[in-house]
Amino acid sequence: LWWSTEVFSILGLKPDNQPVSFEPYLAAIHPDDQDRAEEARERALDGSGDYSLDHRIIRSDGEERVVHVQVAV
Repeated sequence: LWWSTEVFSILGLKPDNQPVSFEPYLAAIHPDDQDRAEEARERALDGSGDYSLDHRIIRSDGEERVVHVQVAV
């Protein structure tokens, strides 16, 4: 898994104190959108390949944003 510095910025996180893994990203996803994001990830890892998804996040400062995710497996 690779995150650009922009991903950290969008989430309101600092690159030097966060592990790059799906768990902190999933934790930032709005609770109502987490299942859909996890399902897309699981389908991609099971062989469906790349995906594109819009969902909400809640940044570390509490601000809610809509993001577009483009994933290449």
